[in-house]
Amino acid sequence: MDEWKAGFSTRLAAFEWVASSSFYHPSRINDGQRNTKARLERPMYQAFLQWNEAQAGFTEDEHTAAERETLSMAVREDALIFFGKKDEHDACLRENQKRIRLREMWNGKKIGEWTGWYGHIVGRVMHHVKEAVGEGAISEMEESELRDLVMKAKMVIESKVQAEKEAT
Repeated sequence: MDEWKAGFSTRLAAFEWVASSSFYHPSRINDGQRNTKARLERPMYQAFLQWNEAQAGFTEDEHTAAERETLSMAVREDALIFFGKKDEHDACLRENQKRIRLREMWNGKKIGEWTGWYGHIVGRVMHHVKEAVGEGAISEMEESELRDLVMKAKMVIESKVQAEKEAT
């Protein structure tokens, strides 16, 4: 950081400083917007892109897609640790996985498959289950537990629907 704070005497010195970072790899620099007006008005950035492409031995095929992904993941992991954001990032990932899992097993289509019902009545079943146990508990359940709960709710809703029909 001392070198950065002191400034660079040439563009090349700045580019080489960037390349000295463990986070830098030429194959990771890809600017699909290179020729947009905003980018063209940034001569230093344009020069860096050209310098990056000219690095010895650099070709787009230098690494396989799997190698690039592994490299990218390693750099991301190092950056998260360096900037003290790993725990926060991991918590976000866990929360996202939880939401994905919930959407996969707690949706109208899935409930319809289990109950054999479709349309607004599925919403009633889902509402009944949600009222009974709460969405937080639903996201923690195994699919078989949730299915059992849905089937019990189906019986309750069937009774209510029958009672509504008899009342009219």
